[in-house]
Amino acid sequence: MKTNKTNVAGSCAVALLVVLASAPAGAATEGSSNNFFGTGAGASNSGDANSFFGAYAGVGNTTGHSNTFLGYGTGYYNTTGYYNTFLGRYAGFSNTTGYSNTFLGHSAGLTTTGSGNVFIGYAAGYGFSDTGSNKLYIDNCYDGFPCTSPLIYGEFDNHLLEINGEVGIAANGASKSQLHFSLDGSDVGGWLTSVLDNNFFVSSGAAYDATAGGWIQKAADGKAVMAGSGGAGYRVFTNTGAVVGNNFAPAVRLHIDYGGNVGINTVAVAGVPISTATGALLTAGGSWQSSSSRERKEHIQALSGAQALQALAELRPVTYNYKVDAEEKHVGFIAEDVPELLASKDRKSLSALDIVAVLTKAVQEQQQVVDEQKHTLEKKSRMVHEQKQALETLAATVARLEAEMNQLKRRDVVAQR
Repeated sequence: MKTNKTNVAGSCAVALLVVLASAPAGAATEGSSNNFFGTGAGASNSGDANSFFGAYAGVGNTTGHSNTFLGYGTGYYNTTGYYNTFLGRYAGFSNTTGYSNTFLGHSAGLTTTGSGNVFIGYAAGYGFSDTGSNKLYIDNCYDGFPCTSPLIYGEFDNHLLEINGEVGIAANGASKSQLHFSLDGSDVGGWLTSVLDNNFFVSSGAAYDATAGGWIQKAADGKAVMAGSGGAGYRVFTNTGAVVGNNFAPAVRLHIDYGGNVGINTVAVAGVPISTATGALLTAGGSWQSSSSRERKEHIQALSGAQALQALAELRPVTYNYKVDAEEKHVGFIAEDVPELLASKDRKSLSALDIVAVLTKAVQEQQQVVDEQKHTLEKKSRMVHEQKQALETLAATVARLEAEMNQLKRRDVVAQR
């Protein structure tokens, strides 16, 4: 039995429908709980629970049910599609069997025949994947068709969202602007946070909340990483051991100031290209200086000459190249082969300063020997000199005595005459 259901009540409404429509809405329809208004609206309908408002809205609908079409020509070719909502002239115009679509805007989804789509805006989705399903398009396609880069594009089945434009997130009076990412929507994952001018941080395991006192631990493993810019430059922080919900003060791991100076596990120092928490640094002149302050050392003992000479004797200088560069030759030592005095904990690296210390002590020992030998030679030289002087004195005495004896002999000869 054919029925013509309408929400327009009373004879005045019926008369108005007759005046406005040259062919009555739902003129040859079947089905129940339908509402049709406009020339040709729902003219072929046999489905249930449809609401078509506007000339030729749902004009081709047959068994499609639970649809809402509002606007001239909306859902024009829909036949068996259901659970569709089309609002705006020609919205969903080409849809035939697609279901669960929501098209809002003049010509939104004009050429689409798929299912599970959401298109919002003038001609939104025009020319995109005409048979595609589970798509999101939000745009106004004033600049021609198809809309090659919609403002917002999404795929519901793949949980994909693309934004073709600049995204601004305003604080609106809150203590921060913040964007949160997580796999399951829980209060973990990562955050993008801006608190002040020239302030932007990426964090995982912790979120920033000024009203709560700063960084708040979120991850149950007690670990957190924060990196971003601010008035001091770019910084990377880490923290471990904080209980979920507790505030913490993160430690600086990397700092690059606006002068390009770098701090590793410490803040950067103006005029020092690289500073480290160990005290080692790279000077502005390009010289690497190792940390050597007494403040950082303990169990300080003098290196004996015997230790140094033994280590020096056990060193085996070699020539080699690193496997990554066969063309660059080097002269040095193999970490696994050096004596225990110079070995690192894992025997995979060497400290040049350690070797310099051994060489210094060995040279000092040799210099001491040289100095002692020099002293001995000087002493012997003095003795020789003294002996020479003594001999010279003795020779002079002998010569004087000989002269005196000769003189006495001459006197005796004269006296005997």
